[in-house]
Amino acid sequence: MTAARKWLPPDAMAELLPEHEAALFLDEFLPRWSRVFGDARKVRDTLPAVDEDKLLAEFAKLLLDMLQGLGTRWAVTTRHVASRGLRELFETEATPALEPDRRFLLRQLEYALNFYADLQEAAALELERLPADALTQLLSVLSPTDMMASPSDTLALRWQVDLFLALDSVNSDLEELRFWSDRAVLGARKVRAVTGSSPALAMRADLIRQRAKNVWHDWDDDDVAREVAPWPESQ
Repeated sequence: MTAARKWLPPDAMAELLPEHEAALFLDEFLPRWSRVFGDARKVRDTLPAVDEDKLLAEFAKLLLDMLQGLGTRWAVTTRHVASRGLRELFETEATPALEPDRRFLLRQLEYALNFYADLQEAAALELERLPADALTQLLSVLSPTDMMASPSDTLALRWQVDLFLALDSVNSDLEELRFWSDRAVLGARKVRAVTGSSPALAMRADLIRQRAKNVWHDWDDDDVAREVAPWPESQ
């Protein structure tokens, strides 16, 4: 990873954790993050579909494990990831000696990161509506498969990979930055087309779908028997 790594999860997330928790968080997730994104950068867009599915499944598992590790603190840490990235982009773009082509790519990238911030805020608002125990229960039963349940889910995961690779390429060769920035901007437009004008409503619908899918997760045999028992006949 490049010097821009501090812009990215899990580093930015760890900044908001107590020192001992931050060290454990980084020890667990930073090597996995570096491995997933190192693999993605090496192969660029030449992957066969089956290999890309494997890559996205690993990324989905990484995101899910990070969410479960953060629990109810997930919302505030993801907000920090987006705001820090935007600030760093702005400061880099303001460098007087920056070449015009790189400045243009950074402005494009700001669009993609702003949209990422919008989606994360929509998710945070919906998750904050849940009681803490309901959020914990939901996170405990989610799986990477749930995060890749539809073509739009897969599209969103692929876009996030491209976005974070673009952010990590800000100080790289101009063509490397151009490649990932173009993918990040195009991916943002595709995801925006899927989510429509209200990301919050799309996020709420997805959350309802996940909760409904797992509503029977903790039922025992007695719960099932009561649910399927015939209704008492009216007298």
